[in-house]
Amino acid sequence: MPSARTGEQAPAGRTDVLRIVLWTVLGLSATGNLVASIIGAGTGPHLLFGAVSALSGVTLGVRFLRAHR
Repeated sequence: MPSARTGEQAPAGRTDVLRIVLWTVLGLSATGNLVASIIGAGTGPHLLFGAVSALSGVTLGVRFLRAHR
């Protein structure tokens, strides 16, 4: 993927691994929130899983927008 400033290719391995990790974290946090809802957990777990979901989702969105600028 070309760099926005120099037009050079970014190292593919690191970018792909980070994207995979972020998607995995997003999926696990959404699943954790689902399980917390099913078992009737308190507000704490929902806030924790929601914050992790929001951070990973925003990070994925920012990386996408930067890459397609």
